[in-house]
Amino acid sequence: MHLLEVKNLRKVYTTRFGGAKVEALSNVSFTVEKGEYTAIMGESGSGKTTLLNILAALDRPTSGEVLLNGQSLGSIREKSLAAFRRNNLGFVVDD
Repeated sequence: MHLLEVKNLRKVYTTRFGGAKVEALSNVSFTVEKGEYTAIMGESGSGKTTLLNILAALDRPTSGEVLLNGQSLGSIREKSLAAFRRNNLGFVVDD
């Protein structure tokens, strides 16, 4: 079983005033195995922060699914998310 599995993530934002839609992520899929190191790299505006916010359960995708140890992040209730983050997640950011 994969430690992290990301399946067909899509995130669309609607702009505040114009109502235009901006697709930040389109069909993103990958897996991470236990003990594996993964880097998220890309140009400014390519969706890195959006992806990390979804992986940290700070935001929800428009469609697709994120599984951590086989558990869907989308199935975690809002009131349980803080405890889930505290017990299961950590990030190392390097400028």
